[in-house]
Amino acid sequence: MPKRQSQAVILARVSSKSQEDGYSLDAQTKLIRGYCAKNKLDIAQEFRISETASKDERRKVFKEMLVEMKKFKIDHLVVEKTDRLTRNFKDAVVIDEWLESDENRRLHMVKESLVIHKHAKSDAKLMWNIFLAIAKKYTDNLREEAMKGWDEKLAQGWMPSSPPPGYKTVTENGRKIHVINEETGFIIEHAFKFYLQPDESISSTAVELELCGLTSSKGKPLTKSYVHKMLSNKFYVGTIQFNGKEYAGAQEPLIEKKLFDKVQRKLTRKTAPRAKKNFLFKSLVHCGMCGGVITWQTQKGHNYGTCHKKNSTCKGYRYPREDRVEEQVLYELEKMIDPGHKKLSSLKSLLIQKSNPFDTADIKAMKKQLSGQIRRIERMLNSLYDDKLLGIIDDNVYKKKSTELKARINKIESRLHDLEKFIDRIDNIDIRKSKHAIRKLYERCTVSEKRMILQELFTLESNRGVVTIALKATP
Repeated sequence: MPKRQSQAVILARVSSKSQEDGYSLDAQTKLIRGYCAKNKLDIAQEFRISETASKDERRKVFKEMLVEMKKFKIDHLVVEKTDRLTRNFKDAVVIDEWLESDENRRLHMVKESLVIHKHAKSDAKLMWNIFLAIAKKYTDNLREEAMKGWDEKLAQGWMPSSPPPGYKTVTENGRKIHVINEETGFIIEHAFKFYLQPDESISSTAVELELCGLTSSKGKPLTKSYVHKMLSNKFYVGTIQFNGKEYAGAQEPLIEKKLFDKVQRKLTRKTAPRAKKNFLFKSLVHCGMCGGVITWQTQKGHNYGTCHKKNSTCKGYRYPREDRVEEQVLYELEKMIDPGHKKLSSLKSLLIQKSNPFDTADIKAMKKQLSGQIRRIERMLNSLYDDKLLGIIDDNVYKKKSTELKARINKIESRLHDLEKFIDRIDNIDIRKSKHAIRKLYERCTVSEKRMILQELFTLESNRGVVTIALKATP
């Protein structure tokens, strides 16, 4: 494309939230357009940066502007004044490099009556540096004043930034505080409990959160790293972590400390290699000599457990066999005394909660979230189709993306259907009159449900190939 000497790019930016009413940006744009018309500059493109844009979004607009100017060989950049272009020396260096690489390039600062280029006089460059230093001082002062406010807010027990999922910001007595969000708080509590189940991981918890309707602000599924950070966030138990320090929070805790601590132990423990087969005692048996998790494998038609720790005390002993360990479990279950069937009722409630962990109000809120998610995905599909018609994306990209989005809709619709069902396989079978009620309950369960019962009732330890089973103390 031939070089266009009279082409210009203009940049408008508000300096504070109070100016973000639409008029300030329009006023800047109007002034710059008048300047361009007077100086016979044709405006090739306009860029706007709002104060509410995140730091990453502001950087993105700035980079896009530079790419456009270089791609189409546009030599003129026009702004209202220096602090509308940049308030940091890093961006100023980038602009300087852009100017120095071509003598035809010009930076126009309208209100300051300043035009900078490669061969500009030293006085002009001095003024540019002075204006830049003033802009930098302005931002430094803003940050200094903001930090004073942050310190006071933290001292009063409130976090000076957005709360994590499960909370919302409200105004009370003229102050912004954080309270539990009744539409999403129960989903966060469910995520902590879900992750603790024997078969679940960060990945499966991320999937579960998506199926509960909890996504990013842009409607995308939460990443594994984000879910890990969320499950580690002490904000949920009343502690604020800010700039590397911890403060006592005034917000209402969403998660019980006992539950939170259990999740932290699972997050930080050394995990064994993930088994492809659904072994009954997966992640439940620990080595009594080194503390490692016993893993399971199939040999000659039987499942055997082994410790993989490189510890000489763990070597040379026979491996425990799954079916024989389960015989021990059945024996322990059979001799359990359960006055008033309290333990039985607790186990049944635990299993029912796994199948349907939400009450009527929660299900209603989740259905609202999921229905909104489906509408967002449908809008994305429509936009994707428009991009295909306009030739912005080709057929292969369209088919791949649309298939992914439709699969998400199918998963969500399936979850909506499941929420309407009541699973009574466990609850409706009356085994209270049975002498060995807990064993009979265990025998009716799936492998995953059996693991839940074992995790709830026992600690299992392997010593020299012999598994010992101890009943957990009643809390």
